[in-house]
Amino acid sequence: MFWPSMVAFLLPLAAAAASVQQGTIRYAPLPSVRTALLQGDSDRFPYPGNATVNAVLASFDDIVVRLLMDSGRRRTEGPGALLAAIQRPDPAMVALILATGVDPNAVDGGGVGSLAYAVSAGEDRTICLLADYGVDFTPGPAPHQPMLVALTSGSLDAAQLLVALGYVAGDDERGRLHALGKKRGQSTLWDTILAKPKDTLAAEAMCRRIQAVPPLPTRLEVRRADPPSPDVSTGRHDGKPLGIADP
Repeated sequence: MFWPSMVAFLLPLAAAAASVQQGTIRYAPLPSVRTALLQGDSDRFPYPGNATVNAVLASFDDIVVRLLMDSGRRRTEGPGALLAAIQRPDPAMVALILATGVDPNAVDGGGVGSLAYAVSAGEDRTICLLADYGVDFTPGPAPHQPMLVALTSGSLDAAQLLVALGYVAGDDERGRLHALGKKRGQSTLWDTILAKPKDTLAAEAMCRRIQAVPPLPTRLEVRRADPPSPDVSTGRHDGKPLGIADP
């Protein structure tokens, strides 16, 4: 869903970087793009009014952290940034955003929550990250309930992970799964998965295995005072995302 936006975002940047000045192009060279985002100026980007989402789409992790250090921006732009990172999918960016204190229970305009986004993106590491930060396991609106998305898309590992973490499908979700399971000849398998109890030890083991390759920390400390200045060309400092300390 984000590919059209990414194409629309990257093409003007490429043109600007090559100093192409045609017609009414308003895009500045790449360093100025970083500066504009740091200043919260997002009018020229695919998502006007949300500089943090645009920084996520541009993979400027240091800028994302700097922007979200502001509590007001964290509250207003953080949820959209989290959903954008989940949908890409970019678990490392998700980890950075959650580490700044963004509420893991982000929802979009249709009421679809971050957990459903993670399942839909097919990224189990993100499910583990959200669980680690206390995501709400309440089923969302149909047809975007996490278990419904997992089983109907064939993501059995995600479904079993959700159950082990304590996700309980609601009556509406179970009814839809029962009907679809019978239609697809999967009702026995799906009922078996749904009948399993919460298993914290199994969930922890699954998340450790999932996050081991490639390594992905589940908790990061965000320095909130005097972060080092980034390299403008790379957005990196000493090989690490700006403002991020080792756990």
